[in-house]
Amino acid sequence: MPAGNEVTGAAMATLLSNIISFVYFLMIYFRLRGKSILSISPKYIRIEKSYIFNVFAIGLPSALTAMLANIANIIKNNLTSGYGDIELAAFGIVMKADMLPLNIGMGLCQGMMPLVAYNYAAKNYKRMKSFAKTAQTWGIIIAGVCILVFQAFAPQIIWLFIKDEATISYGTVFLRIACLSTPFMIVNFQKIYCLQAMGKGKESLLLGILRQGLLAIPIIYIMDHFLQVYGIVSAQLISDAITVIFATMIFRHVYKKLQDEITENGDAANNEDVVLKPSKKGVIITIAREHGSSGKQIGKLVASRLGIPFYYKEMTALAAQESGLHKEFISEINSNSPATLHSLYLSTDVIQQAIVAQNNIIRKIADNGSCIIVGRAADYVLRDYENVVRIFIHAPEEYKIKRVMEIYGDSAEEAKKNVRKSDNARASYYKNISGQTWGDRNNYELIIDSSIGVNETVETICTYLKGRV
Repeated sequence: MPAGNEVTGAAMATLLSNIISFVYFLMIYFRLRGKSILSISPKYIRIEKSYIFNVFAIGLPSALTAMLANIANIIKNNLTSGYGDIELAAFGIVMKADMLPLNIGMGLCQGMMPLVAYNYAAKNYKRMKSFAKTAQTWGIIIAGVCILVFQAFAPQIIWLFIKDEATISYGTVFLRIACLSTPFMIVNFQKIYCLQAMGKGKESLLLGILRQGLLAIPIIYIMDHFLQVYGIVSAQLISDAITVIFATMIFRHVYKKLQDEITENGDAANNEDVVLKPSKKGVIITIAREHGSSGKQIGKLVASRLGIPFYYKEMTALAAQESGLHKEFISEINSNSPATLHSLYLSTDVIQQAIVAQNNIIRKIADNGSCIIVGRAADYVLRDYENVVRIFIHAPEEYKIKRVMEIYGDSAEEAKKNVRKSDNARASYYKNISGQTWGDRNNYELIIDSSIGVNETVETICTYLKGRV
C-alpha cells in the first residue's frame, strides 16, 4: 500500500476510535440516567466566576504541560531530522516504546487523584500522603522493571517496529538512554497530579511550566550543541531529574503548611483519646435547636443541673476516631454545603461515611447511660430507643438574630442570613437522614420557645424531666 494511503488509514482509524468511544460512553450515560445521583441537564448548568476559576486553576496545569510537551517533541523531531532519516525513525520508535511504562505510571498517578482529593477534603492529611507515596513507589518499581527490560532487550524491542539494521542500532542506544528518565517523569507527574487533587493550581502550574518549558526546551538545544543527536535523546532525562528536586521541595512545603495549619487549629484534639464520659442508667435527652435559639447553651446548663454528660463537640471527635475523617470535616457536614445542592452533597460517599460513623457514636453514647446529645438528628438516630426524651428548641427570628449578633458579632443583615442558612442546612440534613421534617411537632416530646429566657428555658426543661433522670 502506498505510504500516503497508510497515513490516511491511520488518521481515519484515530477518528473512528474517538467516535466509537464517544458513542459508547453516551450509551452508558443514557442507560444509567435516572439510576444515578449524577444528572447532566442544561437547567443545572450555572456559570459562576468561582467555579470557572477553580476549573481553570486545576485544569490549566495539565493543558499547559501537554502543550509544552508537544512543543518540546516538535523541537526534538526537527533537530533530530537534521541528522538523517535513520536517526529520526529510531527516535520516533523510541518515543513510542518508552510510552508504555510512562502511561502505566501516569495511570497510577491519575488513579491516586480521587483518593488524595477525598482525604484532603476530609482533612486526613496523613492518609492522603500515604496514598500519594504508594502511587509514587509502585510507579518507580514499574519504571525500574521496564528499565531492566529495555536495557536487556532494546534491540529486540526496536526490531518489533522496524527490521533495518542501522535504525535498530541507533534505536537501541536511544532507548537505553531515554528509558532512564521514566522514574523521574513518574515522580514529577505524581507530584503535579497530587497538587491538582488538592486544588493547588499555582504550584502544579509552576511545575508544569518548569518541567517542559523553562528546563526541557533550553536543555534540548544545549544538549544538541554539545552531544548532537545523543544529547537530544538525553535532554528529557536531565530536565526531569532537575524537576524532581523542585517538585519534592514544593510538595514538602505545601504539606508542611497543612501540618502547621492543623497544629494551629488544634488538630491534636482530633487525634487525642476522646472517651465516653462516665454515666448512669437513665433517660437520654436529645436537643434539636434553631440557630440563635441558645439550644447548645441550654443543653449544657441542663446537663450540669442534672449531673449527666453533655455531648456536642465530643460527639464529632469520637466519630472522627471511628471513621478516620477529620473532626472539623464531620462537624461541618450539616452546615457548610450550598443550600441548592445539599441533598446531592449529603449523598456522596465521603459524607455518608461520616454520617454512618456519627450515627454509630450516637448509639454508643446512648448505650453508655443517661446524657444530653445536641443536634445531629440524634432524636431520629435513637428512634428505636425507649428511654429518649426528644426536645426541640426554637425562637422568633428577631430573637435569634439578636442572639447571633451578640454571640458572633455579626451585623443584623449577616445574622439574618446566617440564621436562615444554618436552619435550612439543618433541615436538609435531617430530611436526608430521616426522610422527615425537621421541627415537626410530631417528632418531639417537648417543643419550647427559648425567647422566654435561657434560665427560664432550663428551668422548664428540668421541671419537665423531674423524676425521669
